[in-house]
Amino acid sequence: MSYSDLSDVNLEISPNDIKDACSQWKSKLASIDLSSIDVENTFDSLVSVGVATSYIPSLKLALSKGEKSTLAAINMVNYAAEEQDGLDQQYNNRQNGGFRNGAGNSGGGGGGGDSTSSFENAIPAALGDELAVEDTVTEEELVINDEFVEDIKKLDSKSYIELMKYLGKADGGLLPYLVDTEYATKLKEYLLASPNLTEDLKKKIMEMDENELQVTLLSIVTDESAISDISKSIIFKYTELLSSKEGLEGFKQSDLFLQNVDKLDEILEATYTSNNIQESLLKIYDGDIKEIDENLIQFLRSAVDEFCESKNIDYESLLTDSSKSGEIKEYLTDLSKTLSYFKAVNSLGSEAAEMLYSSLITPKVSK
Repeated sequence: MSYSDLSDVNLEISPNDIKDACSQWKSKLASIDLSSIDVENTFDSLVSVGVATSYIPSLKLALSKGEKSTLAAINMVNYAAEEQDGLDQQYNNRQNGGFRNGAGNSGGGGGGGDSTSSFENAIPAALGDELAVEDTVTEEELVINDEFVEDIKKLDSKSYIELMKYLGKADGGLLPYLVDTEYATKLKEYLLASPNLTEDLKKKIMEMDENELQVTLLSIVTDESAISDISKSIIFKYTELLSSKEGLEGFKQSDLFLQNVDKLDEILEATYTSNNIQESLLKIYDGDIKEIDENLIQFLRSAVDEFCESKNIDYESLLTDSSKSGEIKEYLTDLSKTLSYFKAVNSLGSEAAEMLYSSLITPKVSK
């Protein structure tokens, strides 16, 4: 086909119409309820006498995969429509003066000059709670195990940090472990092999349905409450400052952060585990340690500045008053939890990581 064969008529498709079609499609799939067909029992009389012994299990598997693949397609189309809808809204905001000075994703500090994101709440739709772990499309859908979620939230800082880092090291990346039903067993095995989970948690994992474990862990990895507000503000202000530096103007703020999480985490951990946290921080803040990259130093400065602002104290007073040492360590440990969380997020792949960064870190436009 040549370009001259193509129609010159503009086609306009409403994202809302697409989403409505997806809903109807999903309803029809649910009404068919392929997974309710008991193939093995239906043909038991044949199988019991050695007829179609290989075919019947294959048919059962094919029906299951067909249902899941169709549901996956629905979710992908629906997500594409939602993303386009978000981009349309973003364009309209620009036309109506919703962005200042063409700033794109940049705002004016942690609390003001907010920026919209077409990816708000996008990860659950993109990765698809249903796409990820739903064995059937019946009313008995898998639900998040809230008790397990709370158990993870109650982990002490060290255990949580090590768990997130462990998830970030999943072979081949974390994404398939969370969204591919064929990885459900591997996910359970991988978690049970973790040296950072208590025996009580491992017992609960053993008792959980594998697919339930997937959707529950997906909710943990995409949960906005995993990051404290002060950590969000630090990261946003740091990347905003970095993106304005000479030579870095063209880089996205998300890239400036996500591509350096490992280094940021390394320098932060070395600081809050040092024998004298305040002395170490003061030397870094004043630039007395020349072997540390300036951009890494800026991250710690941003962290100190944010803490000082929240406590209405200057950095020298903060870093020389020994009574503040415990409070500073607790503060930096919380920030380390955020960095370890993003190390796990990075293993979801660049697209998912960027969407999560945009959803969790980039401030939203005030209505």
